[in-house]
Amino acid sequence: MKYQEYKASIKLENIIDSYWLINDLTQFNKQRVLPDACADIIFNLGQAIGPIPKETIAISGMMTKFSDVLLGSGSELVGVRFKSGQLSKLTNRPLFEIKNKTIDAYEIIPELKPEKLEQ
Repeated sequence: MKYQEYKASIKLENIIDSYWLINDLTQFNKQRVLPDACADIIFNLGQAIGPIPKETIAISGMMTKFSDVLLGSGSELVGVRFKSGQLSKLTNRPLFEIKNKTIDAYEIIPELKPEKLEQ
């Protein structure tokens, strides 16, 4: 498994903590995700991963407990990790509603429909 993380530009560092990428998986891999008080927009470019369907965009709310995620061969994820509370600047829905959940992104940001994945 290859995990890479990139810092946000100076213009975005007040709301975005980092960008991350997971790929190069050749076998199934159980990954423990620890709570970090951040919310993520996750672009799944590969196979289905737990609650995130194949080739979709999801939002993972702030976590208060760890989660084990099974990543399989062909998995490829790109994520935008927002600083605590900052994702709410893009949505009109209270973030406490998605605490410890992963949902389809378009439920709270209609512009992020799965058809937009290629863009």
